[in-house]
Amino acid sequence: MLQDHVMQDDSPEADPRDAELNGLKIRQIALARRTAYRARSYALIAAFACIVIVAQLIYLIATQLRGAGLSIYGLAYMLMLPLLGFGAVAFLARAKRYLIEATQTKLTEPPDQPDFSSLSDGSQRWRDLENIE
Repeated sequence: MLQDHVMQDDSPEADPRDAELNGLKIRQIALARRTAYRARSYALIAAFACIVIVAQLIYLIATQLRGAGLSIYGLAYMLMLPLLGFGAVAFLARAKRYLIEATQTKLTEPPDQPDFSSLSDGSQRWRDLENIE
């Protein structure tokens, strides 16, 4: 019974450094996901702000056209519309990329077991020690 316990401690899974490295990798993956979600939120907020500003500019242009006519401000508003529209589309595309990045799995499959068939079992060293005279 005691030997079974000792055998379990010698397994590679029981190595505390492996557990520490796995924990570190999990923390890094979690941090990367949180960062991607945060960046996605910022991109969505920026896209929403661009859309709201486009709507506001359209309203301002419409009120100027109903009034005295289009002024220099109205022309400036018209020039800003495509830029803000492009900004909204770009921020939405960026938010989509961040979502894909956040939902991707970054865990890799564990490597296959190493091939120890080409290694000796150490009996050669024992024979060398016996032959020392």
